Formats: sequence, C-alpha cells, structure tokens
Amino acid sequence: MSELISRLINVSLRGGTLVCKFLLIFFLANFLSPEEVGLFGLFVATIGYSFFVIGFEFYTYSTRDLLGVGREKWLPIIRDQWTFFAISYALFFPLLLSAFFVYFSSWRYVGWFLVLLLFEHTAQELNRLLVVMSEQFLASLVLFLRSGAWAIVAVLLMGYVQEARNLEFVFLAWSIGAGTACALGLARILQLDKSTWNREVDWRWILRGVKIAFPLLIASLAIRGLFTFDRYWIGSAVGLDILGAYVLFVGIAFSIVSFLDTGVIAFLYPKIVAAAKDNDERKFKKHMKELAVTLILATVMMAAFALFFSPFVLSWIGKEIYLDNLYLLQWLLLAVIIYAASMVPHVGLYAKHHDKVILYSQVLGLLVFLIGCFIGIPMFGAIAVVWAMCVSFLVILVWKIAVYQKICGFSSVSE
Repeated sequence: MSELISRLINVSLRGGTLVCKFLLIFFLANFLSPEEVGLFGLFVATIGYSFFVIGFEFYTYSTRDLLGVGREKWLPIIRDQWTFFAISYALFFPLLLSAFFVYFSSWRYVGWFLVLLLFEHTAQELNRLLVVMSEQFLASLVLFLRSGAWAIVAVLLMGYVQEARNLEFVFLAWSIGAGTACALGLARILQLDKSTWNREVDWRWILRGVKIAFPLLIASLAIRGLFTFDRYWIGSAVGLDILGAYVLFVGIAFSIVSFLDTGVIAFLYPKIVAAAKDNDERKFKKHMKELAVTLILATVMMAAFALFFSPFVLSWIGKEIYLDNLYLLQWLLLAVIIYAASMVPHVGLYAKHHDKVILYSQVLGLLVFLIGCFIGIPMFGAIAVVWAMCVSFLVILVWKIAVYQKICGFSSVSE
C-alpha cells in the first residue's frame, strides 16, 4: 500500500469518525428529549474527565521513552505503564464513584459508567501506542470502532426500533464499540517482541514518570475542566433542557477538535517530538510550520461548514429549543478556533520539554473561566459560560505564543 493511499484511508477513517459523531449528536437530539441529551452530555464529560485522572497523562512520559529505545524493549515499558494504571484505578475509583453519586444522585447508570470508563481509557491508551508504533491505519481503525462505527449502528436501530430510543441502549452500543476497539488494539500490542517481557517491574521508572507527568496532568485537568465544568454549570444554572441544546452545540463544535487531534496532530506530533529529541532544528521548524498551516486551515473550514449547515439540520430536528439557542454555537465555534490556534505553540513547547509553561497557562485559563462564569452567569445566563471559555482560550493562546516566541522564535513556524 503506497503512502498516499494509506494516508487517504487514514484520513477517511478519521473523517468518518467525525461524521459519525455529528450524526450521533444530531440523531440523539431527534430521538431523545433535551433533558436526556443534557444528561448524556454530562455522562460523556464525566467519563472524559475521569480517565484523565486515572491515566495521569502518564503517556506523555512513556511515549518519550518508547521513541528513544528499540522496539525489542517496548513491551516491558508498556507493561510497567499499565502497572501504574492498575494502581491508579485502585486509588481513584472510590473517589470517582463518590463524585458520580453526589452529582447524579442515583446509581442507575453507575454500571455503564464503570464499563465505559475502563473501555474508553484503554482504547485511548492503545490508540496512542499504535500512533507511536507508526501503525496509523490500525490506529485510525481502532478510533473508528471506538467513536464512529457503534454510533452508526445505534442511530439505525433507534430509527427503526422505538424501544431503542433511550440512554441505556446508547450506552450499550457505546460499550460494544469501545470494547471491540480495545480487543483489536491489544491484539497488535501483544505481537511486540516478548524477549524482555520477564524483567522485573521498574518501580523507579514508574515513580520518575509520576513526577514528570504530574505537571502535565494538572495542565490537562485544567484545560479539560473547561470542557467538563461548563456542562455542570449550565445544568445547575439554567436546567437540563438548555443543557441539552448546549450539549448538541458543543458536540458539533468540539468534534472539530477531535478531528484535529486525531487527524492532524496525531500524524505530526511524533515527528515534532523526534526532531526536538534529535536537536534537528530544520525538521522541527518544517513540521511546526506544517502543523500551524494545517491546523488553522482545517479549523476555519470545518467551523464555516458547521455554521452554514447547522440551521438546516436543526430545522429538521424540529425542536424549538435548539433553534432558539443557536447563538451558542456561533460563540462555541469561535472558542474552537482560538483553542486550535493555541495547540500550535502547545505542541512545540511540549516537544521542547517546557511542560511548566503549559501547566501555568492552562491553570490560569481555568481560573479565568471559573471567575468569568461566577460573575457572568447571574447577569447573562448560559452565554456567559461560552464567553468565559473564549476569553480563557485567548489567555492561554497569548501566554503560549509569548513564551514560544521567547524560547524558539516565530521562525520555528514561519520559515
């Protein structure tokens, strides 16, 4: 298979995943009540935030080590990484369950929460490993099974079977898709060289990884907090029905971010990290420029597409609450554009090991967001959450660009 054909297949799979996410959120808005859509959004956000806590951003440490050694040494490193994850699950599961019950005030969906958290986190980590292994096609297929294929099946069945139009069925389809993705990814990982498998667990390596990953964990929890606390704040301030509209629009806007992460950054990130590790400034600048141009163009094009077609689709859904709150989408798309721009200096700073800069900027961004929501919601309602998000992303962007210019110079993305 030629490199061009392989790239086209990969992009098609990842693009198909994006399309499936679009279809899922639109059809859920059609088949479920706004309150159920709001609850689904809270569930998704809670799982997403939880596997950041469990995963500890440990992959940022292990990936650098994997890229620096031969593949015959990879399997024990991966095993040690999952040893850490097992400890993390044991420590944080009780806390996550308590938080789940406090907000949802019911154990009704707790079984789905546990299953989906395990499958989603595992699939995410396997996908990252496959990208590092340059198994781009398999990584794209795992992503499609995890986030795309099951959505198609769920939508089709919900369209024809009245009894399937409920959250339990959606969670079942999601679990099957994510579980299948885990099985496929794990099968490939277990094909790695097992000659060094029997060496003892390197506890010093794990401890060092915890220390190195911790600043990035705080940074990730801060930025992810913007994509989690927004839903909780809107749900508490204006109710689950408005939250349902917000979840629909967030699903549209931030599926763009998902595509950028898996369709653009995932391809260039290993090259940028490798060039920085080798101190090859020419390649580093080349890949950074490619990242900047591709990210900005792709984001603007997809945002324009979403803005143009959303009113027609919302009219098809036929529920006034979505059309009445369409203005939220316009501001969310602006937030996505600002966020995507911030990812360019973010990747460069990460590759150059300036993790504290990422930490400080994103913690400040979260503080700006929380203060903006606290002040703005009583006066302006739900729109204040999106305004606070835009300002927060802008603060993060300015900080990262300023530091990146000082460390690397703008030539790193412009030459």
